Amino acid sequence: MPPPTATHARTLAKVGALYYLQGQTQQQIADRLRVSRPTVSRMIKEARDRGIVQITVAHVDGLAADLETELEAALGLGEVVVADVEDGDLAGRLGAAAAGYLGRTLKPGAVVGLTWGTTLREMVKAVAPRPTRDVTVVQTLGGVGPPLAEAHAADLPRRLAAALGADLRLLQAPGVVASAEARAVLAADPHIRASLDLLGRMTVAFVGIGSLETNPVLGDGALAREVDLPPTMAADLAARGAVGDVALRFFDADGQAVPTPLDDRIVGVDLETLAAVDCVVGVAGGVAKVEAIQAAVRGGIVDVLITDDQTARALLPG
Repeated sequence: MPPPTATHARTLAKVGALYYLQGQTQQQIADRLRVSRPTVSRMIKEARDRGIVQITVAHVDGLAADLETELEAALGLGEVVVADVEDGDLAGRLGAAAAGYLGRTLKPGAVVGLTWGTTLREMVKAVAPRPTRDVTVVQTLGGVGPPLAEAHAADLPRRLAAALGADLRLLQAPGVVASAEARAVLAADPHIRASLDLLGRMTVAFVGIGSLETNPVLGDGALAREVDLPPTMAADLAARGAVGDVALRFFDADGQAVPTPLDDRIVGVDLETLAAVDCVVGVAGGVAKVEAIQAAVRGGIVDVLITDDQTARALLPG
């Protein structure tokens, strides 16, 4: 039997811990991890065969089952995946963990949405090519950033669809347009309208969680100039209680939407649409994002959280 990948070994250890140490049934584990019960049964057997499960669950590098379970209970989330980032590669480790989660939970008929950013770029890079059946990848936000950039909102779904052999639906429009009138014209285009309508049929969405301090659109770089925001936008958002965003949709400390002049200019998903998605996976880490992550969880914006160990500890109450 060839050695398992680090991601697969981690999943086997988690399944073993849930089954043998926490007494959960195979169906409970299947529901929690969004896989079938026979898959859980096979994982339990494989974990025993490989020696990961003995009398107790063997330690696997990167496994933080106790921390994950504690955070799941504290935050009321369906699942938390905690990545070990001792080597300092925060985006790479989070991306690899997100790719592992996608690989474990992806089912035929899935409509997978992606936002944009460096962490999701690393997720797409870490996805192992595999054939899938009846899977669609959809772009959730029009183009943001230089079109040739690896983290561009159109490039990520294109590369993910290629890795999965999935159908691809691009949102072929700028992410932020000049006016509400311009957005209305674009939304009336049949191809763009079809892509926007598909956002309401997503079964899973992978989203980055931004903070006001780290959001490149609110800085003074190229992205801020591209979107053409008022120079006081960041200060105005902070004054109105905004602490973070998902796909440029800002929210306050309770995870409630903070309306901005940007909203009517965005060609992409909104928080209301995300709320209707069966599973929204927030992929975010770093202590600068703790407040934004807490808010996204509090407001029910995300159902699953993939984060790093330091951030996970900072998210625990007390």
